[in-house]
Amino acid sequence: MSDNASERYEMTDVTHADTAEEFRDIAITCGDQQPGETIERTLWKAARLLGLNYQRVRSIYHRSARRIEAHELLNARRKASELRTRRFQQQIATLEARNRTDAHALAVEARQLFGPAFEVLVKAGLVVDPEAADGET
Repeated sequence: MSDNASERYEMTDVTHADTAEEFRDIAITCGDQQPGETIERTLWKAARLLGLNYQRVRSIYHRSARRIEAHELLNARRKASELRTRRFQQQIATLEARNRTDAHALAVEARQLFGPAFEVLVKAGLVVDPEAADGET
């Protein structure tokens, strides 16, 4: 790092700008902005989730905050990570349920199309009998 004061300030400004940009991304993620929703509504939701004052989130988002405390950014990162994990888990559960439904529908259709040949495949254990699977769920 340089001894020149202007270069030190410039480095600090870049760091602050990067931090502010990261916080903006986190606010949008945590606020779960929906199409047609105002940014203010999104920031209200983000503030509630992050446990911060709305004005604080708004000032950081609009880059009018003079500084961003380390604990604020660390907390925001942690909460955003937890939120993303929860959302991914929900998406996975939805896809798994859809997959089970699709597999069942395909098995029913295969039984109707292939009749006796399908019964042979069921007896051989190569496919699951959809009627037997109905009783399991």
